[in-house]
Amino acid sequence: MSSSFSSMSEEEAGSYLDRVSDNMPDIRDEIARKVITLGSSKAALLALCLEGAISSIEEHWPDGQELLSWEEEVAQHEALEQK
Repeated sequence: MSSSFSSMSEEEAGSYLDRVSDNMPDIRDEIARKVITLGSSKAALLALCLEGAISSIEEHWPDGQELLSWEEEVAQHEALEQK
């Protein structure tokens, strides 16, 4: 991808996210194959990080909702911790 995500138009971003969403099961399968094949702690750690990122996207970006900025995300997390 040549441009940064933040400079994409809504249409470009939506198209990109649709492609990513369509490929998420394939990404998970590929991660699982790599971990089994490599059997290394580094591959397992990478798999956990990527799976966490995918899960976070799925959890925090329900249909059509915009992602929070980093500052908003941190503030929201801190507010939840204070409760």
